[in-house]
Amino acid sequence: MRVDTLTAKEVATSGAALTILSELAVREEQKNGRLSAARIGRPAIKRTIALGLHVEAAAVAGRALCRCAGAGSGDYAAGG
Repeated sequence: MRVDTLTAKEVATSGAALTILSELAVREEQKNGRLSAARIGRPAIKRTIALGLHVEAAAVAGRALCRCAGAGSGDYAAGG
């Protein structure tokens, strides 16, 4: 069953269920106290992500992505 992020957050906020979302997806709800979050350590959850961009920007974006990935775990979006 697929559910979009907004629906998952609404269901979790109502107390009807738990959900697994990215840290970024629940940041505002955590700040305003509507949701709490816990990091899942074991078992690790793996996901595949895709980067879609114009072919002329691919080389620059690819190098930046590799630098972020090489930096280890953490919040890559905050790294700029």
